[in-house]
Amino acid sequence: FPLNPIDYLHRAGRTARGGADRDNDDGGDKGGVRPGNGRVTALVAKRDRVLAMAIENAVRNGDPIDGLSSRKSDYLPGG
Repeated sequence: FPLNPIDYLHRAGRTARGGADRDNDDGGDKGGVRPGNGRVTALVAKRDRVLAMAIENAVRNGDPIDGLSSRKSDYLPGG
């Protein structure tokens, strides 16, 4: 699992583009890459759980992920 949220986003994007249907000739200029409903699956070790949950919550709420951290204290009440 990546050490920060930006690396996570970068890897997810690379994975999605790697599996995109590039032979699709839809007449557009996107090279066959269709935006839409992608899904990322990541294996999360216990030490990565805080950041993984923070990313999941931010994505679910439509919040930016660039300011997230892996420090548990950042997510405690009053933190």
